[in-house]
Amino acid sequence: MVIDPRDYPLNGIDDAFRWIMAPCVVSTLLVDRLAAHFEHYTGHDLNIRRYYRQFDY
Repeated sequence: MVIDPRDYPLNGIDDAFRWIMAPCVVSTLLVDRLAAHFEHYTGHDLNIRRYYRQFDY
């Protein structure tokens, strides 16, 4: 899989600053893709929290 940031329009972002935003776009795409893979692999729905905000510390 090749993710090319040029394939994603960044409306309102000047071309001079596009290189700064490109890693944000790519990491967001990869995190979502990995989350879907982990959800399928573990069988755990990622919308259900196991520990996050389940306890008062």
